[in-house]
Amino acid sequence: MAGWATGPPEAGRVRALHQWREAKADRQNRPARTVVRDDLLVEIARRNPKEERDLDVMRGLQKKEFPEIIRVVREARALPPEQWPASVPREMDPPQVALVAGLLNAVLGDFCARMQLAPGLVCTTADVRQLVRCEMTGDPLPPGNALAAGWRADAVQPELRAVLRGERAIRVAALDREMPFMVESVG
Repeated sequence: MAGWATGPPEAGRVRALHQWREAKADRQNRPARTVVRDDLLVEIARRNPKEERDLDVMRGLQKKEFPEIIRVVREARALPPEQWPASVPREMDPPQVALVAGLLNAVLGDFCARMQLAPGLVCTTADVRQLVRCEMTGDPLPPGNALAAGWRADAVQPELRAVLRGERAIRVAALDREMPFMVESVG
């Protein structure tokens, strides 16, 4: 559940709900997100429900889960502050990083389709965001980034950097094709 922006009391409730969900999923031998979705865990923690009727307004929750959820929230609410999870500072990107990373992920998806690669095996969204940040600051890509070494550095990173530097442009060429984009050299 890393990455959610919560205050300490909320974080304690999220952690407790997450642990409850994981245990329930293990007992039922099913994926945890089918018990309660991540976004609902965070919303429950934010709302801090006191009674089952407080959960009625939340879509996506099963009524049979209400008693357990209320019990877990009560227990988490009773925790002393020293047992709350520590706040982790989050890196705040300028808005253009998310926009450009989204575009690069589309370019990456198109590139992977053309090369018959699974995008998830090439790199993560976080790797792409880090590439955008490094291009903005002029810093080298850290060695832990999947795009920093090997075949990814040789074949994929130059394609993405060319788009970042304005050396290549992307356009929609044909909506009826599996690979609808055209990435072309500029000037």
